[in-house]
Amino acid sequence: PMRGADSIVFRVYTSLFLAILCVSPVSSQDPVAAPETIGEAGPDRLVLTIDRAVELGLERNFRMQRSNRSSAIADLQVDSAKAGLRPRFDSYANVAQTQNYSEYRGNAFRFSDLDPDFSANAYAVATLPIDLWGVTQRQIAQSEYARQMIDLNRDQAQLDVIVEIRGNYIRALRAFEQSRTYQDDVARIDDLITR
Repeated sequence: PMRGADSIVFRVYTSLFLAILCVSPVSSQDPVAAPETIGEAGPDRLVLTIDRAVELGLERNFRMQRSNRSSAIADLQVDSAKAGLRPRFDSYANVAQTQNYSEYRGNAFRFSDLDPDFSANAYAVATLPIDLWGVTQRQIAQSEYARQMIDLNRDQAQLDVIVEIRGNYIRALRAFEQSRTYQDDVARIDDLITR
């Protein structure tokens, strides 16, 4: 079993791993990190502010992605319900051509080479639905209530993710500082023992 500083360092890395998933290193062109950061800047170091951690969590958390998709689907369902009250326009066009003309003469057909006959017609229909019994209005209201419920669930999921990430970040910072303190104490004890 691990003891002392090794156990603390292991807990620090475990807390960081559980707090933030899929984090990419900061490039040299990124702005300077805020004072509340985990780790120290360097070529192979990860500098992560608490705001950046929350931003990445909201962007990559599966629960938030699912909530955002559900909200978009709910918006489309509201639009679909409202489409039942919108006017509708339909247009049709037809073009026809007759090339030959034939006429029965006794026991044979007589053909004539007349010019082709063209015919075309077009018409349009406009309809305006009337919701006499209020069925469409009830469907619209129901879809809007469902969208409000989904938006509330999304807001709750966002709060849960933010609270979880901030809590894990603070615990990781505390563990990181404690590990540095313990390492300093171990170094002092080693120095006293070697004297």
